[in-house]
Amino acid sequence: MALFSKKKKVEDFDLLRDKLGNFSETKHIPNHITLDKSDISLKEIKEFIDKDVDSKFEVFIEFLNEEKNKRKQLEKELKLLREEIKNSSNNFQNNKQETKRQVPKINKIVVKDEDLKFKLKNGTKLSSIDDLYNAITKMDDNVFHHHVNSERNDFVPWIQQIIKRRILAKRLEPVKERNEFVKILKDFLE
Repeated sequence: MALFSKKKKVEDFDLLRDKLGNFSETKHIPNHITLDKSDISLKEIKEFIDKDVDSKFEVFIEFLNEEKNKRKQLEKELKLLREEIKNSSNNFQNNKQETKRQVPKINKIVVKDEDLKFKLKNGTKLSSIDDLYNAITKMDDNVFHHHVNSERNDFVPWIQQIIKRRILAKRLEPVKERNEFVKILKDFLE
């Protein structure tokens, strides 16, 4: 079997094919063929080819099975990841809704000092964002426009400095219409 070394395998098979081709034309196949001054029987050649083909086929089948198993494993992992992402998304949505429910509790800053409460034109005193929201939804237009107009927005400094809600104050600063003011306060409180 030294005749079929890895280095010479291709050359030996080409030579073998040529020699067998010559014999097949005459329909006479001898028991032995001489290759590179070595005598080898056809039985040995057939056994070698069968063994080589079988082993390559077995290796190929083994490779395919390994790839199939890898694919199954990857599909399982992908399925688990999809479930994990779905659960994480659901948890995120639940936490987001839970956090939203808690935000009004966080925003319940109430001014206790009478001097720091916001006093409306009609005399009503406000001590929180909730009070401001409730008052604005019920007040007359002339009271609202007295505090919020093209020249000023009296609520913004109070929200920023006393209530300490700078982001809300910045959002309300350019607003001049009551409906938009109410909407921003409502969003903040929810």
